[in-house]
Amino acid sequence: MLKKLLAGLHWAEDMLLAGLLGGLVLLALLQIGLRMFFETGLAWAEPVSQMGVLWLALMGAIGAARSHRHIAIDAFPRLLPPLGRRIAWFLSHLATALVCGLLAWYGWGMV
Repeated sequence: MLKKLLAGLHWAEDMLLAGLLGGLVLLALLQIGLRMFFETGLAWAEPVSQMGVLWLALMGAIGAARSHRHIAIDAFPRLLPPLGRRIAWFLSHLATALVCGLLAWYGWGMV
């Protein structure tokens, strides 16, 4: 049951990512066409595109981390025995969670 729910959430994330990318491409093409043929553009298109690219990067990072394709430096853990690798993995994920928690805490204060 839980695996099916997670698979559905992963599918929804992937579709959201694909839709966002497609929407940004269409918005850019629309903006190019309007400026080329009508010498005008949409005033809101540039800020929406900028925010869309930021969200695209964040959603892409979620997908990369989910499938273990995120950028990682693994030279040091390869030198460790299996138990040392697990401890290093745990400590790095704990540090990442702490940094993300702090960023969320202080980010919420800015909202």
